[in-house]
Amino acid sequence: MSTVHLTLDQVCIAIVDCEHKTVPVDPDGTYFAVGTPAMRGNRIDFGEAKRISRSTFEAWSRRLVPERGDLLLAREAPVGPIVQIPNSLNVAPGQRTVLLRPDPQKVDSNYLYYLLASPAQQTRLLQKSDGSTVAHLNVSDVRTFQLPSLPDLNVQHDIAATLTALDDRINSSTLITQGIQEVLQSQFRSWFVEYGPWGGDAPADWHSGVLSEVLALVKKPIKSSNRDGLPYVPIDALPMRALGLEDFRPTAEAQSSLIRFDEDDILMGAMRVYFHRVVIAPFDGITRTTCFVLRPYEREFLEYALLLCNEDTTIDFADTTSRGSTMPYAVWENGLANMSLMIPTRKVANEFSEWARPLVMRIRNGIFERRRLRQLRDALLPELISGRIRAVDTRAVLVVATQ
Repeated sequence: MSTVHLTLDQVCIAIVDCEHKTVPVDPDGTYFAVGTPAMRGNRIDFGEAKRISRSTFEAWSRRLVPERGDLLLAREAPVGPIVQIPNSLNVAPGQRTVLLRPDPQKVDSNYLYYLLASPAQQTRLLQKSDGSTVAHLNVSDVRTFQLPSLPDLNVQHDIAATLTALDDRINSSTLITQGIQEVLQSQFRSWFVEYGPWGGDAPADWHSGVLSEVLALVKKPIKSSNRDGLPYVPIDALPMRALGLEDFRPTAEAQSSLIRFDEDDILMGAMRVYFHRVVIAPFDGITRTTCFVLRPYEREFLEYALLLCNEDTTIDFADTTSRGSTMPYAVWENGLANMSLMIPTRKVANEFSEWARPLVMRIRNGIFERRRLRQLRDALLPELISGRIRAVDTRAVLVVATQ
């Protein structure tokens, strides 16, 4: 192991700051400006990234066009998250970020990514930040950030390969979940979307009604002293357009204004910026009142209701009937509950449920597989980075974990 401590500037070919202005958004753009809101968890959340045109991408990348192996580091709000430029190469640095191009002769790009993502280095990055109101790093702070002693390149490759194998399995699980969701949404539309509230003539045995005839709003307040070890789901843990929960927190992190939900309840963001976040609960837990907890009156309508809540028409109705100017929020009574629709028969709902239930279960339970893999990766990361264990010693564990 080398005892030389290098700075980021010494192991990178280039370190380039972002544009210091708001990027013009193009809703139809096929490129993305990735700012700090889209970098939490050290993964790019394209739902939070801003779509931009090719010309904007070129303007925002004029100092350095992103390439494979480049890294994007958040230097403010918050400090520390780091992501890899995807193979699609359609990502430009958003505000408050800095683009790093590692020198392959000095450091393995994947190794540097995992090193900077490790808890120890995240803590050091935050300690290096300053700013009385908002912690931030200047570009000079990034350049002079001193790395721990680096192992030989071959060892770096082995460590990165071990951690990448786990991330590849996580990404594969995510892609499978996304594919299942697309199939579900497509089938839901072919069964129901041609009828109200989307227009068209429904079968004679369907009836005209409102959303509250299908779903009840559940209000089960829970005191901070009576959480019973229930997992906590903050509103920002609800993924965008994903149907399945991706994260939850320890009970101790739960804040005030808590409500309880049960397994298979539907959670929907009740603030405008979260209307498009609709998931099925994979366990009993607690969340805040900034989420709607919705429960179908009849089990046969669960899958129908879950996909209905994720439709643009429902989200638009929540938006139209929302209240408040600074931070608009949805209301149930005299709001979303009154959305008109043609309600299918129990027989039709049950037929759809029997077809959709195994797929929804796969989405619902995917969180446990990915959480297990993330916990293993996060446990191995500091041990491998520190040299306390060797990559070769983890192979048997990886074989079992990724099966």
